[in-house]
Amino acid sequence: MYLFTAVIRSKKGDVESAVQFYKKAIAIDENKVAAWQGLAKLYETGQIPADDFVLDVLDKLIILYKESPDKRQSYMGMRDGALLSSQNYEIILQEEHFANDIELCKRIVRTLVMPKHVYSDVEYALCEKCIGKMEAEAQLDSELASKCAMFRASFATSFVELRDLLVDEASRCGGSGVQGWIMESLRCIQAVTLLCSREVDMTVCDLLLASPERHFFETLLELIRDKKFEAALDLLLTLSDHQLTWPLCGPAIVVWLKQEQYERVLKLVDEALLFEKDAAVERAAREGLLTVKAEALDGISDQPSRLALHQLLESEHFDNQIWIFLHISVSHWPEAFCRLRKEKVAEAKENAEKALGRVADSWRLMLLLAEILIRIDRNDLNATALLLKAVKLNGPSSRIYYRLAENLADRSASKALGCLEMATRMRPQHLEVISALFIFSSEP
Repeated sequence: MYLFTAVIRSKKGDVESAVQFYKKAIAIDENKVAAWQGLAKLYETGQIPADDFVLDVLDKLIILYKESPDKRQSYMGMRDGALLSSQNYEIILQEEHFANDIELCKRIVRTLVMPKHVYSDVEYALCEKCIGKMEAEAQLDSELASKCAMFRASFATSFVELRDLLVDEASRCGGSGVQGWIMESLRCIQAVTLLCSREVDMTVCDLLLASPERHFFETLLELIRDKKFEAALDLLLTLSDHQLTWPLCGPAIVVWLKQEQYERVLKLVDEALLFEKDAAVERAAREGLLTVKAEALDGISDQPSRLALHQLLESEHFDNQIWIFLHISVSHWPEAFCRLRKEKVAEAKENAEKALGRVADSWRLMLLLAEILIRIDRNDLNATALLLKAVKLNGPSSRIYYRLAENLADRSASKALGCLEMATRMRPQHLEVISALFIFSSEP
């Protein structure tokens, strides 16, 4: 009678009452299979949650069906699902059959692995064991392979490790399959690469541009790759401030820097430093952003900016890697930089020449040495050659054109004036250029 009533109440949606009648039936006969099955059915159909009571129900059915392997196995699978749903991960790890159950491992990985998930110790141990088992013994579909890569990416300890893992996974998927979490992660990798080296990671770039999920980031990246910085700037001007979040702000900062919009760069860098990033890219991103900040401060070059630059150079965050990202990693460069400011030009010249001898393609060192030579002799022909080569390597720069104007002033006033006009068009805020242009324009 209790069983019949429980079934009727269940069909009418009165689950709580149905459970009570099943319990009454069990109280009369604790081995009443139908009562236990009824409770299991309520769980299986989602009418009662996976909790300790349901686990007791399933444990009882596993015992009752010890002589029926198929049914017993079915309830064991249901119990595994209940343990997973109720987050009893410690119990799963202790189960004897767990390590050999590929299907359970797949289910665990599908359930636990997700983007930006912070794993507990037991979740990590469970996923690590499952993924090891799956990779060793099972043919994984694309979803599970992606989940495995996602888990590995969550525990990458370095930028290079994360980059290589993501590229391998994206290559396995094929260009058209790069989307979702891996797309966003590759954008972060590309953003950091641009900030640190000012170079496009062509492998990552190709994967991003081949994806069907192209967005502003990919459009901007393509323009940077093709060195169409004017078009890139036009695109950025169509975006609002709230759209320039991480990682889109990475390439955006590089474009603004290239266009010498230093004040805008400083604002974006300060905002970008606050955005949350994956642990594996945080350090590289921070150093890249600080590098950009240093360049922007140096580009503005007024008294407050020079003071801020000095403080940044002296800070604990601005280590040797920053110099590497600036293509001036040799130890002589910081000395030459400081001595130039102190007017110790002879020593600075010697150090800059040594540095350029080691990094022959560094336009920054060419500019530095040219500035030192101009301090010694404003008409120095070697300075002219260095500045022209720096323009060829880096492209137009107001600072380079200003130094060219200074260098050419006595030899060709018209060319010097042309250089000043070029510098003014690139950076109207450049006070030294404006002052020099005014003097040149005022001369008869």
